[in-house]
Amino acid sequence: MATFISKNMSVASIKPDIWMILLAEWMGFPNNKDGVMATARDFQIECRENIQTIDTALWNWAKRQPILAR
Repeated sequence: MATFISKNMSVASIKPDIWMILLAEWMGFPNNKDGVMATARDFQIECRENIQTIDTALWNWAKRQPILAR
């Protein structure tokens, strides 16, 4: 909950919810908070967006992917 609130207050954070954890695991990162952060950092290097924007974009993409559904 704290990461969700801080993200919405423009603090550089990403919430490690189920979709982000599954996405991190699918991409070869650990399926935990550190893996989620590493995934986001890789995207941040490529697209140069802030971490909150990356969190929103990846979350919206991940929740629509049948391959991530368990």
